Amino acid sequence: MKLPRRFPAPWQIELTASGFKVLDATGQALAYIYARETQQQADIAKVLTFDEARRIAVNVARLAELLEGKQTSAHLEHRLLAKVTAQVCLV
Repeated sequence: MKLPRRFPAPWQIELTASGFKVLDATGQALAYIYARETQQQADIAKVLTFDEARRIAVNVARLAELLEGKQTSAHLEHRLLAKVTAQVCLV
């Protein structure tokens, strides 16, 4: 019998050209959240804006540690948002 796969915390958010990618602690991609710069572009492509995608990515990344109960959600959200903000500034 095969053991279930593990996706160790902390999960991280990586900014990509087309949105955000959520990665586990080993670098395994867990989720892609696609986005466009403007609401009009997002509507045409039927995806999210970057702000909407960022909020979704942060909440997906919070799941691992919330389920483990290691950190408060406010502390984790602050840490993830700081990292994403730094990545956005680099682009």
